[in-house]
Amino acid sequence: MYGSDPYIFTATNKTTGTVYKTTVSANSNKTLSNCETGSYTVSYEQASGYLIYATTGSWDAATLDDGYIRTYTLK
Repeated sequence: MYGSDPYIFTATNKTTGTVYKTTVSANSNKTLSNCETGSYTVSYEQASGYLIYATTGSWDAATLDDGYIRTYTLK
């Protein structure tokens, strides 16, 4: 559905505005560690492999209380 190209995931703390970014390779996942406690909005953008427009999207992440945000590639 989304292809095999990498995606850039951005997690933004809704209260402080702190931004965490990571690139996730196709068919893999990555953990953002040492993130501050809070509620996050997560967005993604296709890093490469598109012709005109990158695939993008976003969602609200649950409140973070363990210091880690897990991101996944889209399938």
